[in-house]
Amino acid sequence: MPRSTLAESLATYLRQLIFDGTYQCGEKLVELSISKEMNVSQNTVRDALHILENDGLVIKQARRGVFVRAFTP
Repeated sequence: MPRSTLAESLATYLRQLIFDGTYQCGEKLVELSISKEMNVSQNTVRDALHILENDGLVIKQARRGVFVRAFTP
């Protein structure tokens, strides 16, 4: 069984927070805030957000940040 990276584990956790409604549709996800809250580097958060972007859960907007995408269950 392959081991997951810290970024993959964080992406899984953030994905659950999105599905649980902790992070609302349209809410901005701030790397610095998440890194402090989760006690990980900003690079790890950036990698996790990139995974979520590839999954279609968040949208990255140039010079604005990363936002939770609007979706229906």
